[in-house]
Amino acid sequence: MIFNPSGIQNELFEGLTELAKHLGVELGEDGMPVCAEKCSDYGLSVICDGGRLTVKYAEKHHFFRAFGLAVQHLSKGETVFNVTEKAYFTMNGPMFDLSQAASAFNITELKSIIRRLALMGLNTLMLYTEDNYEVPSQPYFGYMRPRYTQEELKELDGYAYSLGIEMI
Repeated sequence: MIFNPSGIQNELFEGLTELAKHLGVELGEDGMPVCAEKCSDYGLSVICDGGRLTVKYAEKHHFFRAFGLAVQHLSKGETVFNVTEKAYFTMNGPMFDLSQAASAFNITELKSIIRRLALMGLNTLMLYTEDNYEVPSQPYFGYMRPRYTQEELKELDGYAYSLGIEMI
């Protein structure tokens, strides 16, 4: 399955590229045109008329949810569909307790989780950390515990942002 993203805003392109890889679809000029339109209704709609995909979304994370729904319907062989979802929460997502040594995810796994959250239409990810992040002036902070560096946390935050998710 190939999608032509020429009708989407630049702010969505990085996240769309990541989700396309995750879903096993391609982005290219010879694919089905994808058009994205911001709307005032808090939610999303995705319309496929057999040759074009139109996504209407209020927030960035709604677009990614809609794209996932489109891929789901198209992979079942449906070529004409219209799906609408109304969002009832402005902030929705999980909190993971990463403070125990065995529960700390690596960066690759956290990115995979972030992609799945985007496909579910969630826009918040909270990471509960007690002492498993680095404090440069305190080398023994979190001694003998797995730690996230400042660079890793910045990388994760930027990645989440590209998919419309606020990481707290």
